[in-house]
Order: sequence, then C-alpha cells, then structure tokens
Amino acid sequence: MTSRVLVAALCFGFFAVASSPVGAQTSTISVVLPVRAAAAQNRVLNAFVANGLVVDQAQGPVVRSAPYRFNPATLLVLTANLLEHDSTTTIILSGSFSTPSLGIKDEPLTESTSHLKGQLWSFLVKVSRGISPDSTRSAR
Repeated sequence: MTSRVLVAALCFGFFAVASSPVGAQTSTISVVLPVRAAAAQNRVLNAFVANGLVVDQAQGPVVRSAPYRFNPATLLVLTANLLEHDSTTTIILSGSFSTPSLGIKDEPLTESTSHLKGQLWSFLVKVSRGISPDSTRSAR
C-alpha cells in the first residue's frame, strides 16, 4: 500500500514519506523530490543557508551543518542524507543538539512537545519546508 501511495504522489510532484510504528519516536523527516541527487543537494544547501546554517560538509550523499548556536546554551547540527533512485531523490533530514553547560552532547532530535526539544524539532521542519516549499511532508 505504501508503494502505491509513493507512486501516486510522485505523479503530483514533491512530497514526504512517513511511516513510523505506533509509539515510536520520530527522529527524521523524509522529503522525496523528483530530481537527481545533484539538484536535491542544491536545494538542501539553499535551505540550510536560508535558515542561517553554515555548511560544514557537502560531499557525496551527505550534507552536514557546522554547529549552529540555536540559543545561548544549545548547539545544533543538522544532517541531510540523499538517496537517489532513478531520477528521484529521497532526502532524510535529522539532527542532534548539545548543551555543554548541562553535560548534554550529541542528543538526537526527536519530535517533541517539550519546550526546547519542540523548538529544535520545529526548526528541522522549517528547514525541510525550505527544501520543497510546496510539498506535503511528514516525519518518521
């Protein structure tokens, strides 16, 4: 069933794929674009820069930001993994944060309603919208 939804959605343009077991924590956002990996990478780079991120790595299928000071105590690093199949590219966005003053290092971002984690997740969603502004997206 998921495959049919994926194929049907590709006919209408950009979209994101979502599937997560009930009760599982969402830690990535997937955006599927009907473009080759090079074009998708350009979209990721533009979205990162538009949101104030400095790109630390953009080689092969991985784009990673340099640590971004999200607030005075928290650093954020976002990663985009690009998976090309035929002329379609799936971009899997994820991130981690560190709050050195609290001893938190490289904690994965997850969808959350808590104050800080919710704000960090919202930032990841905002970046994903910059990659494909007209898409319907979901997290997984």
